[in-house]
Amino acid sequence: MKLAELDEQDVYTFGGRLDLNRASAKELEMLPGIGEKRALAIIETRARLGGFEALEDLLDVPGIGPSTLSRLDRLCRVVPQSDSAPSGASGSKR
Repeated sequence: MKLAELDEQDVYTFGGRLDLNRASAKELEMLPGIGEKRALAIIETRARLGGFEALEDLLDVPGIGPSTLSRLDRLCRVVPQSDSAPSGASGSKR
């Protein structure tokens, strides 16, 4: 089942919004408009940026524009990796 087939309430029941900084390629492929190649592009961009800081960072992914971003808005979230870093971790990844 694709996340796009679920209504907003079901998405939260299904396990909440997908964290783009931790999602696997298979999880990303569940999103509307995201196939295998685009999922890999998301992961490559995430690695190049050192993690996403905001959902809008998806616009750096080849093939993702404002239309795709608006479809993903209610299905995804970004938990900056610095939020989960151990205390004492330092610096920006960019």
